[in-house]
Amino acid sequence: NSGNVAYTYDQGRDFLAGARIIVDKNPVFIGPTTGIGGLFHGAWWYYFTALSYLILGANPISYYHFLFALHLAVFIVWIYITKKYFGSPASILSSLIIASAPYYVSSQTFAGNNILTIPSFTLFCLTLIGIIFSKENTLSKKKHFLLAFALGASAGFVAETELSFGLFLAPSLLALFGLSGQMRRFIFTKVSILGFLSGIIIPFLPRLLFELKNGFLQTKVLLGFFTKPKLYNPRSYSEVLSERIWVFKNYIEQSVGSNFLVWVGVFGILIFAYLVYKKVSKKDSGSKEQNNYQNVVLNFSILLSGLFVFCLVYRDPFWGNYYEGIQVGFLVFFWHIVTGK
Repeated sequence: NSGNVAYTYDQGRDFLAGARIIVDKNPVFIGPTTGIGGLFHGAWWYYFTALSYLILGANPISYYHFLFALHLAVFIVWIYITKKYFGSPASILSSLIIASAPYYVSSQTFAGNNILTIPSFTLFCLTLIGIIFSKENTLSKKKHFLLAFALGASAGFVAETELSFGLFLAPSLLALFGLSGQMRRFIFTKVSILGFLSGIIIPFLPRLLFELKNGFLQTKVLLGFFTKPKLYNPRSYSEVLSERIWVFKNYIEQSVGSNFLVWVGVFGILIFAYLVYKKVSKKDSGSKEQNNYQNVVLNFSILLSGLFVFCLVYRDPFWGNYYEGIQVGFLVFFWHIVTGK
């Protein structure tokens, strides 16, 4: 009633779908429709609303409270990981941006399957950072497996909460594995392959059950989309390039918010105080740390460039929500460029 959150037909439909899973005890294997006829997002958004119904009840505002709790939990993980690998000043700066930039704030008051992509891609980025900072030679098999598992699971949930993101993330991830020596050494081991496949199968399991039940209906639609794509509003390659540049410009602006320069100034004060408080590390460890920071820039450059390049093959209009959450990747990339960490 206050008008603070969006509550339209889409939200009502999705909340009811989740409630039916609990009330009727009827599991679902597929989620909301996509822009491609015959293809659907994953079922996890419905299970998220079902869990909210089970814990908080049927009051519509409760679903938004549950979403906020999810964002808050992932935000706490963000603070912990960034502080662990980049130090307190960088963690504080990035956290302040997330807590104040309009994109991140508004996403916490909107209910939709694509909003789950933001925490999914955030966890994907944090896992990628964890892999970059891991010590390859001393990494135990258990930690190796868990990192690969987390990478696969988070990538899978990105795809299942926003199918378009998943379609372009897959080749971008393959490009990252092929072009980054560090990622290639990490992923092409028996432990990593087993961990990655074990992780990625979980988010895709409902879709796989749907496909087995319906004669691989969506698989046929997807293959048909690649072999004989049906374009609703095809554009020339120059128009596609111009549009994608504009969309990515918006992603970058959203990633750091309008107060970015203010936060850079705040960061400068924080880093100065931090260096005064703590002695500079030994040269050897500092050199190794610097290599890790450079690897963050390299790996995220490959990933983000891949997402841009591969989306150029799609000649229909490209809406901003197709890459919902990519702003987090740009946030990681740009704070390293600006701060050197």
